[in-house]
Amino acid sequence: MKKVMIIILLFSFFVAYRLKGYSETGHEDFIQVDFLDDGELLINMSKEEIDYGYKQIERAKFWGWRTYYFNYNKDASYIGEVLFSKSNRTATAYDVDYTIETSDVVKNSTTVTGSLSAKITGAIKKITGTLTGEVEGEKETQNTVTKTEETRVKIEIPPYGKITLRVTGEVKVTNAVSKYYILGMAFKKGTWETLEVVTQYYELYEEKYR
Repeated sequence: MKKVMIIILLFSFFVAYRLKGYSETGHEDFIQVDFLDDGELLINMSKEEIDYGYKQIERAKFWGWRTYYFNYNKDASYIGEVLFSKSNRTATAYDVDYTIETSDVVKNSTTVTGSLSAKITGAIKKITGTLTGEVEGEKETQNTVTKTEETRVKIEIPPYGKITLRVTGEVKVTNAVSKYYILGMAFKKGTWETLEVVTQYYELYEEKYR
């Protein structure tokens, strides 16, 4: 019986971890990213598109990095963290008292895949984000908190409606493939992508149930 319980607990933890880690943008704190002009996130690119990027940097270099940019400092809008969400499936509106606590914290996000590590910061001079540490995968950086504000608001939830308070704004997107050569041989390669927040504000969004 104990063994069964352990297996169930481990399975539950695994499922919870996978659910938490899933993101449609490839960046945990960015629910949606929309380019103002042409552009595409790495998670939406096909294998053929990624392979094309690698072909552009396959010419060997005696020592150092070669990089092919799919998008460089492209302007986009984003939807970030959902702070509050209430729905009303009745025919009567009701009010909700809510306290909003906001801080001057901007989360930038970087993803690194393949055999690349966060050491590429110093080698790729044009990178817009900040890659630090020795981890692969998603890496987040924050600016310094300068002030925290608390605001109390009364929000009316309309009949058959839903009100959501979320973080949104503008962001710069850079993504690329890179290879690191030593004596003409490629020792590391992979994709990387940075989302650098330019503006951040809070938006009330209303939806209607049909």
